[in-house]
Amino acid sequence: MRRIWTVLGMHSGIASAGLGGFGMTRMLMVAAALVAMLAATGVGAGAEWHVYPGEGTPIQDAVDGAEAGDTIYVHAGTYIENLVVRKSLALVGENRGATVIDGDGSADIIRVCADGCTIRGFTIVGADDCEWAEKTLVTGEVWDIGGGFVLTPLQIDVEGEKVWLVFTRDGREYDSRVMSVGDAHTFTDYKNEDAPVILCYVVGVFKGAESNHVQIKYVLFGDRVSGVDTGVFTEETAELWPIAGIKLGYADSNIVTDNEIRLCNCGIHLQSSDNNILTANTASDNNRGISIRGSSNNNTLYQNNLINNTDYNAYDECTNTWDSGSAGNYYSNYNGTDTDGDGIGDTPYSIPGGSSIDRFPLMHPWTDTPPQIGDLNGDDQVTPADAAIALQLAAGGSSCDPTMLAAADVSGDDRVTSLDALMILQVAASSTTPNENWNAVIETSMGTVTVELYGHQAPNTTANFIELVESGFYDGLIFHRVIDGFVIQGGCPNGDGTGGSGRTIELEIHPDLTHVDGAIAMARSADPASASSQFYVCDGAQHMLDGQYAVFGGVIDGMGVVRAIAEVTTGSNNKPVEDVVIIKISITDRE
Repeated sequence: MRRIWTVLGMHSGIASAGLGGFGMTRMLMVAAALVAMLAATGVGAGAEWHVYPGEGTPIQDAVDGAEAGDTIYVHAGTYIENLVVRKSLALVGENRGATVIDGDGSADIIRVCADGCTIRGFTIVGADDCEWAEKTLVTGEVWDIGGGFVLTPLQIDVEGEKVWLVFTRDGREYDSRVMSVGDAHTFTDYKNEDAPVILCYVVGVFKGAESNHVQIKYVLFGDRVSGVDTGVFTEETAELWPIAGIKLGYADSNIVTDNEIRLCNCGIHLQSSDNNILTANTASDNNRGISIRGSSNNNTLYQNNLINNTDYNAYDECTNTWDSGSAGNYYSNYNGTDTDGDGIGDTPYSIPGGSSIDRFPLMHPWTDTPPQIGDLNGDDQVTPADAAIALQLAAGGSSCDPTMLAAADVSGDDRVTSLDALMILQVAASSTTPNENWNAVIETSMGTVTVELYGHQAPNTTANFIELVESGFYDGLIFHRVIDGFVIQGGCPNGDGTGGSGRTIELEIHPDLTHVDGAIAMARSADPASASSQFYVCDGAQHMLDGQYAVFGGVIDGMGVVRAIAEVTTGSNNKPVEDVVIIKISITDRE
């Protein structure tokens, strides 16, 4: 089982007497219950933290208190924070549109300097007010940055256009570097939170009357050094190390997905960070959309929307992959054509800064809403044009990524054939969309529950469930796991949560389908592609599960039966003492 923790921002006027006497602006509450996450087999080991809005820095409190491998769920609201993540964590917003982190403008809003993190489900605004400082020094002259920290040019080579800079504090050397004109170097130790972060940029060197001179610019991230004010800087250094909505610095193998970043100096910035995945993010109305610099290689970026960023939508001076092999990113300044109507531009998009290209630029902003089955050109209707595209796919004349396959495979045999093209043509003729208007009637030993199936938003999950129902798979099985106020779970042929149908399906998430009261979703193990036959019905809203399990329907009649099942007496592993039997499940057309 996982540990469940709750972190609350303290609202003024509601502190208890015991806590209020200490003038606390933060509060940590340890939840009394240990709740296992839904799984067909097995559970994860990390603790869960639940964060709610309020005064102070509740998200950073949770980050600081968590251990590597923990998951931090941030509930909807606005948080005024600038976060630094130095351990492997999953930071998950409840809902991208409603979970907002607003920075103070002087530092990155989310800065990751650890490996193996996940950042998902946030709207991030306000990292755009950075100023910079500049100074001309002679050989041996000390630049007092504050807090005992100084930069000193020990040697200046005018002919070679180089300078030897040393970074010290109270006589202790932190770092030294020989830098050429135009070089930028970060004087820090990212794994040591006591070390400051100083970025130094060499503007130029020149010969003076009595001594050589060097012109340098720097930035001090004061959040790493208590009591030191943020420095003052210029645009050239901001270009090299911009203040960002999300920044990965010396951070490898992270996942950044489903975030919206706007009104920042830079939306997402990677510096000396490798093997990261950036997908399904929207960076709009920033100075820069996504920026990759400083030997950041082997990163993969796809299905991101880069819209109306003033300096550039994308910039990459390293070696990275800007598509998935079949789908790339959307760029508002892409002017290519789409002659075959498949939603992919005919010509690649060249990423400024180096040699990287997006081979499959998207013609329209990407959305994680699964396409309507049969709608292959994204026009929200099924027409003969879609049948023509299906024929091209069947003949191997066009690429077919998983999203396209989900829309084109009408017959459900995991491939695209001329049969699918014919079925799409028939649908176009009848103006009827498949897999969209069905209910499931679940007859149990305690009553009947009717569920509306969301075939349009979750077509693959719904199709899997319907196929199992029509084969009689569920008839006679039991609800093997029942937790009052949480879920009722069934669909295991072994009756203990260890079995399935013999096949699995990919995780299918739709942003409009959440774990509201009465939602029905697929259970799975730690592997996102492990859902098979087990399903659960929510007894009360369970939004901490959003984005992790595939919701594919909702109860429209019989919630009283669900409540009654949830309240039965249970024994070990939350199994009812007396079997609650699924007598039969039937699929009916929704009128």
